[in-house]
Amino acid sequence: MIDHRLDQLRRRAEAALGETDIHDFIDSATVSDYKSALAEMAIYQAELLAQHEDLEAANARVTQSAEKLSELLNLMEDPYVILDHHMRIIDANRAAENAFNLKQAQAFDSLPDHFATTDRSLIKVWLADSQANSTIEVATKADVKSRYTLKKHEFSDDTVLVIARDITELQGQTTLAEQLKHSLLRIEELQKERETAFAFLSHEMRTPAATIAMLLESDIDLRKTDTGHLIETNIQHVLSVMDDLKVVIRPDAEIFREQSTVDLPLVLQDVVDSLAPLLKKNGLSVHINTSHNSKHSLKTNLLSIKQVLTNLIKNAALHSGGSELWISIDPILLRDKASVTVKVSDNGKGVPDADKQRIFLPFERGSDATEGTGIGLDVCKRLARQLKGNVAIKDRQGGGSEFVFSFFAYVEEYTAESGQSSGAEFESLNGLSVLLVDDDLMIRKLSAMLVQNLGAQVVVAVDGEDALEQLKKHDFQLVITDIMMPNLDGVGLTRALRAGHFDGVILGCSAATVGDELDSLLAAGADAVIPKPLTSKGLLTVLSSYPELSPDRH
Repeated sequence: MIDHRLDQLRRRAEAALGETDIHDFIDSATVSDYKSALAEMAIYQAELLAQHEDLEAANARVTQSAEKLSELLNLMEDPYVILDHHMRIIDANRAAENAFNLKQAQAFDSLPDHFATTDRSLIKVWLADSQANSTIEVATKADVKSRYTLKKHEFSDDTVLVIARDITELQGQTTLAEQLKHSLLRIEELQKERETAFAFLSHEMRTPAATIAMLLESDIDLRKTDTGHLIETNIQHVLSVMDDLKVVIRPDAEIFREQSTVDLPLVLQDVVDSLAPLLKKNGLSVHINTSHNSKHSLKTNLLSIKQVLTNLIKNAALHSGGSELWISIDPILLRDKASVTVKVSDNGKGVPDADKQRIFLPFERGSDATEGTGIGLDVCKRLARQLKGNVAIKDRQGGGSEFVFSFFAYVEEYTAESGQSSGAEFESLNGLSVLLVDDDLMIRKLSAMLVQNLGAQVVVAVDGEDALEQLKKHDFQLVITDIMMPNLDGVGLTRALRAGHFDGVILGCSAATVGDELDSLLAAGADAVIPKPLTSKGLLTVLSSYPELSPDRH
């Protein structure tokens, strides 16, 4: 544009000079036009000079930027090369020169000392698609795994940029990650095997213990004798150990998350009654104190509460060396929730400060302890945490120890006039039609006798298949089933019942309390699961949560 305008001005000046006599020039009218053209030429020459200087400055800046970019690229640890449209190398950084031993104008895919033979053909195919940005991973002769990224050059349509990144270490990390994944899978398999082994162990130990316990419950005279007390104490010990192992092996089991209505003073009294022979043997008198708020029933996990109370009271009986045991329950109501504190205090020898934290560790006992498994207090701590609480120990004023069990629970509806929670416990099962399923002959007979003594009409089945046949002949409101049975187990039976639209209550009762059988039964559609041995008190407590089974409705 500037050259064109200068040419116009030049022609105007020449025309003015050619048409005017030199003598008349000064007086000619063209002098003004000539001067104007010269002035404009001077202005545009100045503009042209300024633009030229700007272009030189810009070129210098571009050169400087290119040099800085080149320096930065040379500092890169990753090799990069620029290729022309024939895929020949026209520029590279030091990392690329060192990695590839480059020569000017050398074809990138003809680096015989770099790429492994098997991957050289991949490079050729990849470069042929240079119009698109893409990535390829290939190996070198030096056992280096590299990732090459092919990109169109930002400043030229005729060149492409190749950036190489050594991913050998990443490959190693990937291999390590795969090994870790494999190890984790193996750990899960071993955990599953351990759970299965303990499930069978629990079943084999709990079944005979449950049989003896049910025989003892049916013989009132024997229960009153010293022999009966001794039998009951040992049975309770075996069952308690199996319950503790259940927490150690499967702390996340669904059975520890189930919510049910809990009458805390009643549960505490049941625990104390069950441990009466042990408490008597160790000369420990028990004093229970409950606050007015304790009359409110709580919505929480019954199994966890019962197990923590059992372990704390057992711990006092076995290790305190005291003669008195005080147990207090004090819930603080917070609208529909309660912050519950249970204190178990003794007047024994106390626990040394050095042992106060250690006794809560798994398989640890007090320095002078000779009895116990060493897992009871650890189990208490685990279960309390699942209840959003804790178990702690402190010295009791006047001597001895005080264990404090705190947890949170929901508050059930409470009727002030009656002083009772809205869900009263059943006293019988009068008129209830029950199907009892168990493959163990003795357990089946004793369980049927127990349920019949509560007033129910009972039909028995030896396994799941037999149970389905009985269901074709009779209508039942309640099915009580074992889990581990031949032919069709409790899980399969429960699944078949729900698939057949059985709308009654299904109660699992099993000696295998360590593996995932209980979770599987609940997932199949069972309403609740209780451990063996089956007791009148335990059965009525669980079934009280199902008002449709109330004797008043039959």
